[in-house]
Amino acid sequence: MIVPAGVYLMRFRLRAGGGGGGAGGGNSTSAVSAGGGGGGGGWIEVIIAVQPGNNVSWVVGAGGSAGVNNGTSGTSGGDTILYVSGVEVARVTGGSGGANATEGSVGAGGVGGTSKVTTAVGYAAEDGAGGGYGIYAGVSQGWGGTGGPSFGKSFVQVTGQNTTGITGQSGGGGSGGTGTSNGGAGTAGEVIYDF
Repeated sequence: MIVPAGVYLMRFRLRAGGGGGGAGGGNSTSAVSAGGGGGGGGWIEVIIAVQPGNNVSWVVGAGGSAGVNNGTSGTSGGDTILYVSGVEVARVTGGSGGANATEGSVGAGGVGGTSKVTTAVGYAAEDGAGGGYGIYAGVSQGWGGTGGPSFGKSFVQVTGQNTTGITGQSGGGGSGGTGTSNGGAGTAGEVIYDF
């Protein structure tokens, strides 16, 4: 966007993408397994100095992909980055993906995203919450790890054998899958601004 006449300060709220949840590692006859939840994306509110005519642009981080049963962990969410006239001024990083489980075991949760400010008049930032470990309760029951939320959003959790993970809220990590199921996808970040 081009900064309009008379505008010298802008406020942005940036949220990065959440990591995908790890998958279960079982097959139809194996013991329960539970993948870890994806980490939540970082969040920041930043006030930047601008000049009329500046080109302010941004990239919104994508949500991480869900882990696939018996094979892969979730992938990391994408970074959300703010630029003024092509120069980076602020960035929040995506949460990392939850680990897939192997048969009869659990996967670790992903790490929450962080923030980095290069130039700002002022800011407030919150790291994303980490995803939870899967929980194994014997051959008949497991719980997928919770998906870590981005600031101001809620955790998600899945329970039960052979259950697909749940997609997180905005910037949130997906929860882990159990048994023969995939994890939940992470959710894309967002950019909100005013002046």
